[in-house]
Amino acid sequence: MKIDLHIHTTASDGTYSPAEIVELASSENIEYIAITDHDTVSGIQEAIIEGKKKGVNVIPGIELSLNYPGVLGSIHLLGLYIDYKSNYIDEIIKVLKQYRIERNLRMLEKAKKLNIDISEKDFDIPLDRLGRAHIASFLEKKGYVSSINEAFEKYLKKGGEIYVNKKRYRIEEGIDIIHSLGGISILAHPYTTKLNSKNLEIFLNYLVNVCKLDGIEVFYPEHSPRFVDFYYSLAVNFKLIITGGSDFHGFNKPDISLLSYLETQTENSIFNPEETIKQLKERKEYAKSYKN
Repeated sequence: MKIDLHIHTTASDGTYSPAEIVELASSENIEYIAITDHDTVSGIQEAIIEGKKKGVNVIPGIELSLNYPGVLGSIHLLGLYIDYKSNYIDEIIKVLKQYRIERNLRMLEKAKKLNIDISEKDFDIPLDRLGRAHIASFLEKKGYVSSINEAFEKYLKKGGEIYVNKKRYRIEEGIDIIHSLGGISILAHPYTTKLNSKNLEIFLNYLVNVCKLDGIEVFYPEHSPRFVDFYYSLAVNFKLIITGGSDFHGFNKPDISLLSYLETQTENSIFNPEETIKQLKERKEYAKSYKN
């Protein structure tokens, strides 16, 4: 079985439409994909409709950017099997869109102060969908940088010259949001938290035993073998669902392809997609009790 549980579309900062993602997944014989756009669920319905035509199971999802005191890196949470049609998600997304608009306006202003000729008119998408990847692509296209990676390193990564830390929900609130939607909460790419081994274990203990975190993204393109083995052991110890995802963005992440996370497997940590889907489906039934 082939699965990829972390994918972005044009509904946020990807370059493939939801239907194109399904077509690509079908061509690679991928049975399950999760559409996990940033702060939006607007691409899910299109993907599900296309998935039924192509024989691809589409898991409705979302990716939230969150914070927690003492975590200097970034915290991202995937919500899988969420009720994307609920009125509650509309309320949440309205808030998240406003956060994104405010952040993007501030980043564009910072860029202008660095003599970068840029404005919201340079993008064919609204500010509430604009992501750092779009800005990076613009900077490359206009010759301000030689690559998207350079754009992030110089300008857009945390601490970069035009980076702005947007308003975020706390991790506890994020997990509650996912659970209120009947979804399954997965800590995405834990390496970005920048916590050392001991502190990450302490953090996970809190997330699991207090916040009821459901899983962790162990297999991810930017996880080194040492990290993969460590995250795998944490998942086993905390009885977390083990997931894997490419974080596919299309041309906005040109080095990442669907299923590229599989390259991070090690001799000690092997991804078992059948077991992951089995556990997700079991947790999906249990998660219905979370909903308000």
